[in-house]
Amino acid sequence: MMSNGRALLVALALAPLAAASQPAAPELEPPAAPAGVLDPRAPVKPMEQALQELGSARSATPALEAYEAGDYYRAARLGRASLAAEGKGSLALRHAVANSLAWTGRYDAALEDYRALLGTG
Repeated sequence: MMSNGRALLVALALAPLAAASQPAAPELEPPAAPAGVLDPRAPVKPMEQALQELGSARSATPALEAYEAGDYYRAARLGRASLAAEGKGSLALRHAVANSLAWTGRYDAALEDYRALLGTG
């Protein structure tokens, strides 16, 4: 039988071999950045595209606020003006405008926006 001291020496001598035979730990993906912090993994947009999106969001805000408040006539009017000024506009804005038009009885105009949402108009 081995003495405790000798067994400890053998275990310590074999420890590096045991560690080398273990599979490598998978490389973990860094966690997503917390809210308000730029995520280094996010794709970088060209500055002009980012500014255009910001301007689009700002011009859509009054229409979306009117929509959320249930003022569908105002939401449709402001949303249509924003869509005309911006061109394509955001999907949320187009959806709010289409619903506002439908809920105020302007079905033909609403169909135009629903078709644009679906890419068929």
